[in-house]
Amino acid sequence: GMFKDGGHIDRARGTLIGVGADNIYKYNLVINQLVLERDLADPNFPTYDLDGTYGNLSGIDSQGYYYHAADISSIYMRLVKRHPDTLAVVAVTNPRVPFSINGIVHRDKIFAYRSRLVYDTNLSLIADLSTVFAAASEAPMCDDADGRYWQAGASKIRRASYDQLTGGGSVTEWDVALWTGGEVPRNVFWDDFTGHLYFTLGTAAR
Repeated sequence: GMFKDGGHIDRARGTLIGVGADNIYKYNLVINQLVLERDLADPNFPTYDLDGTYGNLSGIDSQGYYYHAADISSIYMRLVKRHPDTLAVVAVTNPRVPFSINGIVHRDKIFAYRSRLVYDTNLSLIADLSTVFAAASEAPMCDDADGRYWQAGASKIRRASYDQLTGGGSVTEWDVALWTGGEVPRNVFWDDFTGHLYFTLGTAAR
């Protein structure tokens, strides 16, 4: 069966994509039917160890492409991009990138929480936030409509205006207690429709 909290919903297509131990699945939520199942390993990428996913860094972009981490080795991993229709692998990072256990795909960017690195949907590095954000273990991140980056740590909420040319930026921070009543954010994301920042908290704050 599937894990990773049941999978990721592609709202535009009415499907859910999830992974098991060595398979990837697509489920049609409209007709309530499993429509595709295939091996995680891909014959077009035989030299990479893609027959198992790693951590919880995964998600879907606005075009329906699915992303996940795989091929963990020491402190590195690979990011994998899969086609929305066939779930076949279309791109893999080579060489490996610094590993993160957790991450998210949001606003067509891939956020790797531990390394504080951000990639575009071509799997290219576009922001190294390790120079501006604290090394808060696996603290969730996102960006907003103005191009600023956010990090929600256990004690601080941080916002950075990142300069891609210099790799630096200015950071503003607030105590978590002022935003969440002291609850540690489990996730953070920006909503373009409302223009607000949202947090998901633990069960005690639901």
